[in-house]
Amino acid sequence: FCDIKDFSSMSEQLAPSELADLLNIYFTEMTDVLREHGATIDKYIGDAVMAFWGAPIIRAEHAIDALNAGVAMINNLPTLRHISEQRGWPHLDIGIGINTGTVSVGNMGSRYRLAYTVIGDAVNLAARYEALTRLYGTQVIVGEATRLANPKMNFRELDHVRVKGKGMATRIYEPIISEKAFSPALLAEHKQALNAYYAADWENAESGFLNLETQTSDEIYYPLMRARVQAHRNSQNASFDGITSYTR
Repeated sequence: FCDIKDFSSMSEQLAPSELADLLNIYFTEMTDVLREHGATIDKYIGDAVMAFWGAPIIRAEHAIDALNAGVAMINNLPTLRHISEQRGWPHLDIGIGINTGTVSVGNMGSRYRLAYTVIGDAVNLAARYEALTRLYGTQVIVGEATRLANPKMNFRELDHVRVKGKGMATRIYEPIISEKAFSPALLAEHKQALNAYYAADWENAESGFLNLETQTSDEIYYPLMRARVQAHRNSQNASFDGITSYTR
């Protein structure tokens, strides 16, 4: 799943005709990238595009293809932003959620209208991951299965979460697209701070997140995690299990 961040705000700033032009350009550019990486375009939903791999043509490396497509979409953003700037449109940013799992695929709908689509728990998780990109200040979030299927890519673990409607928790990750922005040394430091957080070692977690905040340009994730540390420390919650549960 991929959609435009703050699209509601953009809709208020643009005339309907301009909004339509923006979406047409955005969907064309992103669809070109997806098709280049072997995706099946499922549908456009407002400002979102949904795509999947593995049907109708089987692709053995579908998880790798999906992640490569997501990275390529992020790398294609400067082109879209240049067009947007030239036309006086708002700054463009996107969120992408990628998950890997078994789904049902085929023609679904009613006797009046059918669509070739996918359904299943793995699909729902991908949509949840996309929504979480706003909260964690990332452009891409992937699940555990996608991470394991991409051993050549480095990832930053973000959290251990239980999304709405799920009983089982899952770890979520951000692919490291540029090592200039996040070096292996910083990645190791991040892992140490996150493990301290999971272990309820609030002092080391907070100092670690603060140090990372000063060394990176991340102005959302590390302040979020430091705020959580403070909240847990103040609550003295002895039952903390390292899992963040979402109800919406």
